[in-house]
Amino acid sequence: MRQKQLRYLTKPQLKKAQRLKIEEVVELEKESIQKEELLEKLTEIYDQLEELEKTLDTNLAENRKKAINDQFTRLMSLESRITRLENACNSGPLKLIEKKRKGEAVQGQHMKLELGY
Repeated sequence: MRQKQLRYLTKPQLKKAQRLKIEEVVELEKESIQKEELLEKLTEIYDQLEELEKTLDTNLAENRKKAINDQFTRLMSLESRITRLENACNSGPLKLIEKKRKGEAVQGQHMKLELGY
């Protein structure tokens, strides 16, 4: 139907209609080009985000392993300190003092019990 309308147009009107049609096509092409450029940029951003995600995952895994190893090292160091302290308490002069204190406490309790009767 549009073609029928174009047949009855005068030459200036026809030229104007053709120009409008050409301008519309140019506008559509510009929009299409802009959409393609936008899609390219978005694809590039997506690729960069994927790379960033991989890098973060790798770094987090490494940091997790390092933290676990550090914690294990600290626990082993603490365990060795505790063992040394236990050995020192069990085999040194502190043991004698401790035995005397326990003995005094036991004697003191017996005395109180005896006095209580």
